[in-house]
Amino acid sequence: MNAKIAIVTTLIAFAGAGSAFAQEATADQFAQPVASQKTRAEVNAETIAAQRAGISLGGTWQFRDVKSVRTRDEVMAEARAAQALGLIGYGEGPTRVATAGEAAAIHNAGLRAANSVVAANAR
Repeated sequence: MNAKIAIVTTLIAFAGAGSAFAQEATADQFAQPVASQKTRAEVNAETIAAQRAGISLGGTWQFRDVKSVRTRDEVMAEARAAQALGLIGYGEGPTRVATAGEAAAIHNAGLRAANSVVAANAR
């Protein structure tokens, strides 16, 4: 009797699974045509005027030249120290956060690298 109930339950489950698929929603099903109130030339002119005035436009990236205050050797030394401490994760797993002592050790590794570069340049 239990075998019959199990079979019937399984068949009902499989029959219901087929109806769980939904149609993919696409943007054209929901988009309503919107009449623009400005011409393309007007929008372009406003954009250029805003950029010249230094106004940040929503959603645009503004890149600036930034000079690094640290050398490549410092950054590499800190990265090696963080990796040795197991602080550099990969993939989608969680990444461990450095303790205060570990952060100080990483910083000191960068300072040692900076001092060795300065000493090498002084020779």
